[in-house]
Amino acid sequence: MTVAAVVPGADTILGHATIEALVQFPGMAVRSLTAKLGLPISDPAFTDKNVMPVLCVASKRDSVGASIAGADIVVAVLDEAQAEAADEPQLEMMIDEAIRKHTKLFIWFQPALRDTNGDATARILAKLKASSLCWVGLSTGFLMESIIEDQVVIETTDSFHIDVPVLRPETEVLWTHAQTDIKSAVERIVYFWEMGGAPAKLFHNLHVLAAQRASLAHLASFLEKRVDKPVKVITRPKGRTASVTRALESMNDSKLTTALETNNLPSEVMTEIGVPFETLDWFVEHELIPALSRNVSK
Repeated sequence: MTVAAVVPGADTILGHATIEALVQFPGMAVRSLTAKLGLPISDPAFTDKNVMPVLCVASKRDSVGASIAGADIVVAVLDEAQAEAADEPQLEMMIDEAIRKHTKLFIWFQPALRDTNGDATARILAKLKASSLCWVGLSTGFLMESIIEDQVVIETTDSFHIDVPVLRPETEVLWTHAQTDIKSAVERIVYFWEMGGAPAKLFHNLHVLAAQRASLAHLASFLEKRVDKPVKVITRPKGRTASVTRALESMNDSKLTTALETNNLPSEVMTEIGVPFETLDWFVEHELIPALSRNVSK
């Protein structure tokens, strides 16, 4: 039996998509790491699957170590911005514990709000490259599913509102669709880890996991083509937590220059291993508008 530990677990969009990928493998047992133990995993996607919630306080080294002990695969999406009273960055702590616990495959996600050229990322990459871990890094864009879950788009009587604090409508960001991009990427990485034959640059590298670059203005344009009401973009300062607000403001300042200025979307290696990327306009038509219609009909 292969054991995988995913943090955060099934109670997040990214964690849920990751676990959906892992349970496709026969004999896979998955630990869904969460700080909210007591919430049952009743999702039909995991019916008859070996998925168990496990308490993990990600800011505590002993909790991290205990929760991943014995796991062959560890999947982590932790960064400094998420640390709660931690003495050291959570992702670095997770790497240390993965090494100490002899993890065989370490997959880590670089969240959309992280500066890909920042000192923290460089430190993480240096730490991983100097370790004995077999690892893959995946740099995600904004998760398309968050548009629905966080009610970024709201339908009113006479219009649609795209409501995102701070981020300017014209600022382009990368977009990632969890149910295809993330789920398939994790499945293919684990497959090549188990079976061999991976492309030369798959392991021990950080890959951009996004289909396209688009702004909120583009999102509005996609929506306007398919609905019969005007679409308005509203930005409100201080509408999110301080850390997210700072990240968005920083993103506005840099306009996602440097490393994110790439025309190689989707990623060549991710495409080569068979990840079926979805675009933002596809998401608007096939997921966002149907979800809005369901909300209106309630």
